[in-house]
Amino acid sequence: MDALGLPTDLAERLRAWNAKYDEDKIPVDGPGDMAWLEEGKELLRRTREALGPHCRIVVTEPWWGEAPAT
Repeated sequence: MDALGLPTDLAERLRAWNAKYDEDKIPVDGPGDMAWLEEGKELLRRTREALGPHCRIVVTEPWWGEAPAT
């Protein structure tokens, strides 16, 4: 994240969010952790905004709330 030049506060939030990851957080074999996923969606939005149009972040899982990239 540091190499991408993300704002320090965003990079710290991304690291903290990622550190909370556990397989039970994602809705594969159960409901997942909706609060954790919502925070992830917000961080995804903020990261895309911070990187601007010269970078494209794609998702491949349906729980991100958008069609997976092909």
